Amino acid sequence: DFEKKREIDDIYILSAYVEDRAGNRSISREVEFSVNRFGSTYRFEMEPLSSITKETEKGVYQYVREEFDVVLTEVNVDELKKEKTKIRMSKDGVLTELEENNDYSVTTKKKKKWREYTYRIFHERFVQDGHYEVEVRSEDKATNINENTDKNKQANIKFAVDKTAPKILPGDLENNTQYPLENKKVKITVNDNLKLSGVKMYLNENEIVYNNEDDDYFITIPSANQKQNLRIVAYDVAENEQTETIEGFLISTNLFVRWYNNLPLFVGTLSASGILVVIGILIIILRRIKKKEREKEAVH
Repeated sequence: DFEKKREIDDIYILSAYVEDRAGNRSISREVEFSVNRFGSTYRFEMEPLSSITKETEKGVYQYVREEFDVVLTEVNVDELKKEKTKIRMSKDGVLTELEENNDYSVTTKKKKKWREYTYRIFHERFVQDGHYEVEVRSEDKATNINENTDKNKQANIKFAVDKTAPKILPGDLENNTQYPLENKKVKITVNDNLKLSGVKMYLNENEIVYNNEDDDYFITIPSANQKQNLRIVAYDVAENEQTETIEGFLISTNLFVRWYNNLPLFVGTLSASGILVVIGILIIILRRIKKKEREKEAVH
């Protein structure tokens, strides 16, 4: 028997003849046969799937921002039974059987007596955001059932399409708003439709530390004598980025600081003060005029 190792599987030719003592030799006979105990092997033909390895067996998905054709080549010693080949796709756990020519194409090549079947699943099947898995199942003439999802094949096709940037909800912190507090606690909600990668926050362009529980992020902003700005940057694993900025808010219990940083009130106060000054000057002038007129009348 042949040693049971994957590399032994191959196409073989057995040649035989018989010869008697007088040197007469029979016509040589040849028999071609295959040894196929392990079935198909697979390879990815293009990025980004060429980097998918054992990680996918642990449920780790590769995240991409654009859909693409999934190209997988199946190599087998024997010919596959065409009617037994099935390709299925699941999106977020919902399974769909794909149709040849409509959803995918198959190209067949015969190389050194091995056969290659290249499946191209069209990118139109992966347009929407979500987690995808592709299963290719076949049966060869040695009656092996071949599945790329078999953990020994190391050919799982798992990936996620994520075109959507994370969402940032800054809670009760608003632009150009005053808060009469020593410190303001702010809850910011950050989430992603698939998987968030990281969040950074900058107070007046200085990165600050936060605490978080799931999608809720908590910070404490100290009071200041001037207006402040907060910038929040969120990333997902597909490298989509979202930025939210809250500008011109004031946190202070100091009445003068709040008055000074309230432009309409500040200008209005100055205007009112100016009017009062003018009125005061006019009153003084009028009084002096009347006084002079009384002095003239007293002389006459």
